[in-house]
Amino acid sequence: MNDAELRAVFAQEADMLLAQLSAGALELESGTADAASVDSLFRAAHTLKGSAALVRLHEVSTVTHALEDLLEGLRSQALTATPPVVDVILDTVDALREAIPRLLAGEPVGVVDPELVRRLTEAVAPEDRPGTPAAPRPSAAPAPPPAAPSPPPSAGESVSVPL
Repeated sequence: MNDAELRAVFAQEADMLLAQLSAGALELESGTADAASVDSLFRAAHTLKGSAALVRLHEVSTVTHALEDLLEGLRSQALTATPPVVDVILDTVDALREAIPRLLAGEPVGVVDPELVRRLTEAVAPEDRPGTPAAPRPSAAPAPPPAAPSPPPSAGESVSVPL
């Protein structure tokens, strides 16, 4: 398969995967998504990321990697599908629907707004946002004082050394 044929197959696959991502995001928005739905969303993003890298659409691969991280947060239940999270998923799908044909047509890199990756990243780790208080971290207990050195063994005394 030559490069043009591979890119044509990618374009078809991307359309299908973006439709899955869009439908899954709408399930999240309506509250009808279950664990299998979230897994399906994650797999669609993962496949799109890998396929984009295969056809050297690194900009698409970078965006879908950030989307994949967000979806992994939902999958592991470290994140919840709040309206801002669903909005950034839908915005990502819309941006990719617009960017992929342009990139495949040879337009220069930069058709995806870098702000989108920032939003995806912030959705994964909101405590890292400037102006947002970080979650309290448990304070470390003070270290105990060092133990007094043991006297050296006397002649003929055996010593045990844990391995």
